[in-house]
Amino acid sequence: MDGSEGGAEILVQLISPEELPVCECVHHEDQKKLTSPRSGKRCSAEEWQTVLLFLHAWHPPYFIFFISILEVGIFVWGGAETQRALMYDPHHREQLWRFLTYMLLHSDSLHLALNIAIQCLLASPLEHEQGHLRTSLVYLGGVLGGSLGTSMLEPELYVMGASGGVYALLISQLANILLNFKALPYKLHRAVAVAVLAVADIAASLYHYFSLGNVCPRISWAAHSSGAVAGFLLGLVLFKGSKKLGPAAAPAADEEETFDWARVAVWVAATLLGAAVSAAVICNVLLPPSPQTAH
Repeated sequence: MDGSEGGAEILVQLISPEELPVCECVHHEDQKKLTSPRSGKRCSAEEWQTVLLFLHAWHPPYFIFFISILEVGIFVWGGAETQRALMYDPHHREQLWRFLTYMLLHSDSLHLALNIAIQCLLASPLEHEQGHLRTSLVYLGGVLGGSLGTSMLEPELYVMGASGGVYALLISQLANILLNFKALPYKLHRAVAVAVLAVADIAASLYHYFSLGNVCPRISWAAHSSGAVAGFLLGLVLFKGSKKLGPAAAPAADEEETFDWARVAVWVAATLLGAAVSAAVICNVLLPPSPQTAH
């Protein structure tokens, strides 16, 4: 009993509460001195990492933002000389840049606002799901298709506006739905939205044509329809079909039977697209320019 009591007394002395606060105080003070700068840096690094992860997950539509800012800038600061240099001119088809740069010009502020609003609305989900490069190629391909189609179907027209690219973004939504029918969320809602926008624009164009005589401004049905066809075909050729959509998503490889029809559609679309572009290029090279008219 004496030995046990002596051991207990020694144990009590070793863990005497008088010494514990001193040890804990010294430990916490040393820890604060040693780790407070590092914890601050670590917190800052974690905050930056959170921001970067958010931006990576969001995938802002950088391309369409850049194009829209460029279009606004040229509308505000560009003058008559800029308009003459960038407009699609059927009498200067040898100036190849005009087949694309006409998209930067707009006839008035309403024309500009409508195109920018619709193209931002349409391109935002496409850039997130299909990536910036594919979406930009569809948009620019629609612009090029609009000018090439106009050069063959309405060869006397001067053209300005981004409607060819806007129609390409609109109808390429259908290609995206077809290629990703199982993976795409709200696909039926998107299809209805595409139909509503298309019908509304067609109705407005018909009203402008029959009630206002299609003047001031004249709407180019060739540019609109050619841009739409180009957008659908380019969407089939460029867009990827995948179980999980996103810029880094890989095409689905374990459902070959399901996607056989898509491969056929891609080849048919590529063939039609190549034939249409070849025909338009040949026509622009061989046919003489149309007689010059006032515009």
